[in-house]
Amino acid sequence: MRGTIHDLMNFWLTPWSKPIREACEWVVRFGPPLSGKAPNKVAPWWVRPFFLQAWVVQIITARLAWLNEHPNVPKERFGWKSETDWKRVVWTFAERDCLCEMDEATLREFFIIEVERMQRILLEAPGLVGNVPWTLAAMVSCAHLSQYYHELRQRQPPCAGQGRALRVRAILREELRRFVTWQPGNEAALGD
Repeated sequence: MRGTIHDLMNFWLTPWSKPIREACEWVVRFGPPLSGKAPNKVAPWWVRPFFLQAWVVQIITARLAWLNEHPNVPKERFGWKSETDWKRVVWTFAERDCLCEMDEATLREFFIIEVERMQRILLEAPGLVGNVPWTLAAMVSCAHLSQYYHELRQRQPPCAGQGRALRVRAILREELRRFVTWQPGNEAALGD
């Protein structure tokens, strides 16, 4: 998987990324670097399913509201694991073989680490927001979230009346729910 400059440009123009753009205070305040509209069909396939990005942004928004009510709770759970190295942001995607080797609990943890990374990207300083490294970091985070979703979906056993997608969505909704109110001392909840 490789992204292109067109993918970066289309991030600012397509409906699928609108929740991400609207969740970033600085994009809302100062406006996006590009304006216009493009259909979702030009979005790269590796950020799909689109609903996943909207879910993540909703959860991040809920987490930030919860943190405002609980100012003594740390914002980050994973520390350096969820940081973005702004000097070396590149198109990176998890290798399929690596994903296959991970157990489900690890995939779920990586998913939540990526949610926290997106939260940090959305809270980044205004001087960085909207430029190429910021847009690239947001796109790569979306790609990683999608990769973990697809890998988890592949692992779900088919069962009558409930498809694989529905099962993995329920799993991820539960992980996202836990993310909102995480505080030190309830780490064991991840992946349970």
